[in-house]
Amino acid sequence: MKATLATAVLGAMVVTGCGSGTNKRLVTRPDDYHKFLAFPSSGNPVDIKAIEAEFPELKGIVMTAPEYIEEFERLRKESEAKGSSILEYRIAPGARLAIYIEDEKDLSTTIDVPPTGEWYFPFGKVRLEGMTIDGLKAHLEERLRAYGLKKPAVTVNLLAGSPRVYAAPGGNIQSTEGSNYGSIIVLGIVSTSNFYTTFGYTGNETLVSILGRTGLPGQAEWRQIRVIRLDAIDPLRKSRVIICDMWNFIALADVRQDIPLFPGDVVYVPQKWTLGDQFQKDWSLIKGFMGDAFTIDGFIDAFKKGGAFRTP
Repeated sequence: MKATLATAVLGAMVVTGCGSGTNKRLVTRPDDYHKFLAFPSSGNPVDIKAIEAEFPELKGIVMTAPEYIEEFERLRKESEAKGSSILEYRIAPGARLAIYIEDEKDLSTTIDVPPTGEWYFPFGKVRLEGMTIDGLKAHLEERLRAYGLKKPAVTVNLLAGSPRVYAAPGGNIQSTEGSNYGSIIVLGIVSTSNFYTTFGYTGNETLVSILGRTGLPGQAEWRQIRVIRLDAIDPLRKSRVIICDMWNFIALADVRQDIPLFPGDVVYVPQKWTLGDQFQKDWSLIKGFMGDAFTIDGFIDAFKKGGAFRTP
């Protein structure tokens, strides 16, 4: 009876976690990071209020996709009222530019912006880094008029594969230069990879368009997909972790879940890891500690009788 009682008590501690918080169970924890980040998981949306209660510093950073869409629309309207786009691209070192000057074949060229950010064209030095495409066009036309061309017409195109500097929502200038060159990173459980996939940013990417290219397997947590956007200037207040619910998108036609993506975004797809899975792992471990003398039947009998939970 004592053995059965001990088994029941220990089993109850595993099931309840003894009042411990998320991922702080007494006996075992998920055995890899994919499971750890998603547990406890039941196919339900993330409880953001519970996260904020345990980690108050995340309030305003972790949000649902509909909440983010409201923020995005507000910032977009503010940008348009100022005559600019919410994503204003600026030239960065490494960018490849095609510069065409009408009726001036010898002056037309393709250049890679050097690390200095400067270009020595036939009529003097031009500081390219930080300029917009339209700004460079206007600047070159002004310089060419000063050197005698009556009506210069300049076309500037940013060629594919160029790194970019852009104004992220919130107004902060961020750079996509470096090894990822403005890529969108996909981590977690997707059909194409269980770890890491990257996609080049073209300006048209949304969450669904990226997930459509990776695919979501059965063990993915469709309701808890996260888009992580780090603000380079003020990461503690302006970074965002956006929780997207693909069940709501498909079953309820909630198009707000298909949020626009930006260069440098990280899309994380958690693995489904349920309480039932955790219990089976915990119970196997307990049986190994206790030996073959104790069975699940003994635990169930003790649980039904309630003897394991009576106070003296």
